[in-house]
Amino acid sequence: MKPERSFRQLVLALAIGAAFSTTAAFAVTDQDIADDAKTTDNVVSYGMGLQGQRFSPLDKLNAETVKNLVPAYVLSFGDEKQRG
Repeated sequence: MKPERSFRQLVLALAIGAAFSTTAAFAVTDQDIADDAKTTDNVVSYGMGLQGQRFSPLDKLNAETVKNLVPAYVLSFGDEKQRG
């Protein structure tokens, strides 16, 4: 067997193993989905629960604290004329 082929097989096996271990570690149960609106630290569905609510009950960001917001990162795609 060529060394290049065995390396590819090893990488593939590791990737498959990592995918399955990650899936098992983050399995979402029916109860997790039902309780999603109550658990704001772990959002598991689109819209925070089965009601599709788009409003977050978190209160750390409000009219008083919004002035303290600063950008965490900036990404430039280049000059505006370059964008398609």
